[in-house]
Amino acid sequence: QVPLSTPLPHHYQQQQEQPASTGNADISSTGPSNATNAMFRVQMWSNNFDSGVHSMNHSSQQIKFENIPSDLGRGSQDGETRNAVPELIHLLSDADEVVVQRAATTIQTIAKIDSEEPLYAEPYLRAVEVITALKDLLRTKSNKPAIIKPTLGALFHISERRDGLESILKINDQTKGSLLIDIIQHIKFTGGSALRYAILTFHTIIAVKSADGHNIEVARANGALQALTQFLDRESNEKLLSVIVECVRLLCDKSQTQRALFLQLNGPSKLLHILRVLRYEGLLWRTTQLLKIFSNADPQAIVKSGGYDVLHKQLEHASQRLIISTLECIRNMSDVPTKDMDVSPLLNKLLQLLGAMDPIVILYCTGILSNLLANNQMNKEFLFSRGAIPTLYRVLISSYSIPASTPNQQQRVEDIQERALATLRHLCVGHTHQVEAQKAVLQQQYAADFLLRKLTEMRPSILKQTLQILNKAALQDANLLLFREIRLRQAADCETNFVERIALILKVACDQLPSTKMVEEVRVADLIQLSLSTLQLLCRDSVLLNQVCL
Repeated sequence: QVPLSTPLPHHYQQQQEQPASTGNADISSTGPSNATNAMFRVQMWSNNFDSGVHSMNHSSQQIKFENIPSDLGRGSQDGETRNAVPELIHLLSDADEVVVQRAATTIQTIAKIDSEEPLYAEPYLRAVEVITALKDLLRTKSNKPAIIKPTLGALFHISERRDGLESILKINDQTKGSLLIDIIQHIKFTGGSALRYAILTFHTIIAVKSADGHNIEVARANGALQALTQFLDRESNEKLLSVIVECVRLLCDKSQTQRALFLQLNGPSKLLHILRVLRYEGLLWRTTQLLKIFSNADPQAIVKSGGYDVLHKQLEHASQRLIISTLECIRNMSDVPTKDMDVSPLLNKLLQLLGAMDPIVILYCTGILSNLLANNQMNKEFLFSRGAIPTLYRVLISSYSIPASTPNQQQRVEDIQERALATLRHLCVGHTHQVEAQKAVLQQQYAADFLLRKLTEMRPSILKQTLQILNKAALQDANLLLFREIRLRQAADCETNFVERIALILKVACDQLPSTKMVEEVRVADLIQLSLSTLQLLCRDSVLLNQVCL
């Protein structure tokens, strides 16, 4: 019998390999010494570094690790751990794959210890030396999952330290991106938990913004987008999926070619599937951020993929950033005519959100409503039946309470007012309740006072929307009394009315021609035409006619 401490010849290893059932039969039929011998043999093969590689040369493997402590870490083991690193790096190139796997796993453990220490603490691993060895393993052992997993894990933990990431980027640059290419190959072909490390390390590398964008270009050229997109509707780990989504966003950002490829890969439908079935807030937010790119570049594709049906449900979420990101997507899509599509659940939710405290939410909601109402009778009738006119006036009146101390804040308030007025204008025409709407738009409490006030502020875009509303309101005889009687006090001894303000706008606009045709993207001719048309309609009332003639 060959002693257990002596390495077995290779041909003998093959002869001794037998099924587990045979081994159990042998143990039950031998004496005490043989049973003890068999149990020792079982214990000898029990270790934490099962590579799946059959070898009986266990003693020689143990000898190679005799100078490496089993309990790595800081404190009393600090010196031993530090001294063991060079030998571990050397073992990464050992001919025995079991040794390589054990060395790689140990290095992963040390890299994790380093990543958990503050940056000022000196790491055990000298990143440049170990990264080169790990990089070689990615290529030479690509078909050995048990080796690739700790190799990718070690690279990921090294990248978690700033100095480690700098070393990874340096080596990647020196090798013309080959490290990144190797990682992409493992995203394509490596499964299991090793895939997680590959994706996380890939994200860490491409998330670093370089002056020339070289890493992103390398990733694009080597099929990273195709590799990652396949996991969008397969991966069940929501946190890892959020990293995948972010990687796709980085690849598609500012690249028309990548965006077109993502559309070919049915990417938007995969993103909408994530929003439909998953719940992790970070994932949902990143998914809407990615969708925002495509809702801007190709809104029709998102609409066709069922974007409205899915996105409006995200507006129920408690996360403010998710709501805003979702509204940004919907805003981009809302230019696409919905025709006979039923978007009433979305319209209902937008009306509710008009009562939000955040002016950005109100801004997006008013803009979306205005777009969805344009040339859409069904949407107009739905909103009118849900009390949209009084709701919009509450928004307009409360907009004066929104902080407006900076130019940006002032512009935001004006944009809210302009879009809310545009929505009111849409409600005045093009549906079966338009006569009721034309009356309500002036007769609603505080409505006439508000509209007259807007005529005094002389802001071009606001003036145009206000004049368009007044032009429709003037069609109804029931509104003429308000046109006659409503007055606005501008000073202690100075009041103004609708006719006076409209006539003044007409005069100022005429004075602009012919030298000025546009004022802040508003055609001067439009202001003239609207003023004349509205005054003409008002002149059928004798009192208002006299005011015009004064």
